[in-house]
Amino acid sequence: MKKAAVIGAGFAGLAISYHLLSRGIAVDLFDQKGVGGGASGVASGLLHPYAGEQARRSYLADEAIEEAKILIALSQSFSVEPVADFSGVIRKATKEQSKMLLSHKEVYKDVEIIDESSFLITSGIAVHSKRYLQGLFKALQSKGLQWKIQKIVSVEELEEYDYYFLALGAGVFSFPGLEKFSLKPVKGQVLTCKWPVNIPPLEHSLIGKGYIVPVENGRVHLGSTYERGLMDEETDIEKALADLGPKAKVLVPGWEDIEVEGARAGVRVSHTGHYFPLTEKIGEKGWMLAAMGSRGLLYHGYASKILIESALGKEE
Repeated sequence: MKKAAVIGAGFAGLAISYHLLSRGIAVDLFDQKGVGGGASGVASGLLHPYAGEQARRSYLADEAIEEAKILIALSQSFSVEPVADFSGVIRKATKEQSKMLLSHKEVYKDVEIIDESSFLITSGIAVHSKRYLQGLFKALQSKGLQWKIQKIVSVEELEEYDYYFLALGAGVFSFPGLEKFSLKPVKGQVLTCKWPVNIPPLEHSLIGKGYIVPVENGRVHLGSTYERGLMDEETDIEKALADLGPKAKVLVPGWEDIEVEGARAGVRVSHTGHYFPLTEKIGEKGWMLAAMGSRGLLYHGYASKILIESALGKEE
């Protein structure tokens, strides 16, 4: 049996491991921080096809959502608690965005009108990122995944493997040999806030400029900042609230005093001028999946599938 090393245990690394195991390849998964120790574990988990300022439908959205659903279902089968909410996501839209979403309604049939500036994205999914990652990890272990809490600092450590796959997240900036790629760090902070008692609880996640995701016990996640060029994972509640507070008050009129109970931060990786993740061959037996950006949940399953097909060929 051939054997592969996967470096990084976030959305991308687990998805790559799934596709390798499905092809009969033995997998050793390496990560020094643990499962979801980087930006994947910080993510609030919104998965939908209409991200971005223009509300255009994301590239290959249908294929990406279907692959993500396969992984979510697998994770759920190994999790006692729900890992995702499939009730949809509400998009608050400007006039121009509304025109775009109305065109999507006619073509893709996954947009419902709530009012002139609010649309229910029925294909939208709110994923509990940590539960999802843990459930998927358990599922992969049941399929033979071998777990290694270890930092890999160069590809020379991977000579024993038939293949290796780098899914490093922000670790891509310190890994030797990857400097040639046009990748940029983007720090994102997410605030956990107490929902105001004078406003009815949210039935769906809200997106617009920023987003609000309901979680348990009357809390919501408010996010995310886009602090371009920053590599640290330190939280700065005052800075994050100054950015996210005004956006939250637009999404939820009447939310005056935002009570912050906690914060978390992670570093995403973007690829200048591109939204689809970067899939690259980086050596005789090495490949890389990088630049998941803010669409990591949308694309992690499909981009991983493409990467494995490039490495191993398509299944007959």
